[in-house]
This record gives sequence, structure tokens and C-alpha cells, in this order.
Amino acid sequence: APLHQLFDRVHEFFPAAITIGIGDGGNEIGMGSITWTELERRIASEFSGLIPCRIATHWTIIAGTSNWGASALAAAVALLHEQTDILFDWQRDAQLKVLEFMVREADAVDGITKQREPTVDGLPFLTYMQPWEGILSILSR
Repeated sequence: APLHQLFDRVHEFFPAAITIGIGDGGNEIGMGSITWTELERRIASEFSGLIPCRIATHWTIIAGTSNWGASALAAAVALLHEQTDILFDWQRDAQLKVLEFMVREADAVDGITKQREPTVDGLPFLTYMQPWEGILSILSR
């Protein structure tokens, strides 16, 4: 689906809209906010200069995986609204259940390995969970 058109035209319908992009490798909406030179410097890959998405957003979150960036944003919003308790429903077991369901029922594949397995961007599940568990640990202090 050409979802990038939503970002290209959002201000026609909502002039005051603020957009946020979350990316990990350059093909995500928001990466157009970053110069080619900066992308090449920060993304260690022979393909860094070939980043296909050039759609800019007002704010761009770059993380090791897009999911980590989205999780950090969700935690920040929950903290801002003093509702961090809702985040604790998404501990390891709950996330593994969702990931396994997506693989089993929705034919989800890992974005790097292209395998139908409960991994994210080539990371074993427990490795993938470490940043989120770190966020939850900080919020529970």
C-alpha cells in the first residue's frame, strides 16, 4: 500500500499535524529527514547510500530495530500521561505469544532472515526483548 502518501499529503487535511517516523535501516518513513551524509555515517552498511525512503517527518526516531523505537515512544507517551502501568501487560510472555501468533496465523516472517520464526530483525527473542525489559525496569523503580 502506498502509505507514504499519507505523510506527503497530511498537511492538506491537517495543517497543524506533527509527524513521527521510526526507523532502523533507512527504508522507513521519516528517514528523509536525515541527510545522505549522515545516513552513510551512522548506518554501517555498504547499502547506506542506497536508502530508498526519502519521506521526511518532523521527528525521526532511529533505533536498532523499529520495534525498539516504537516501544520507547510508547513508554514515553505512557510516562507523560502517568499511565506506565499499562506497559507492564507487555512483558516477555505476552510479547512472545503475540509474535508466535503472528508467525503461526498471519504468516509473519523475520525481516532479516525471511524465516517464519518468532524473531525480530534476525535477533533471537530474548535478545530482542532486552531493551524493552530495560525500559520496564527503569519505570518500575
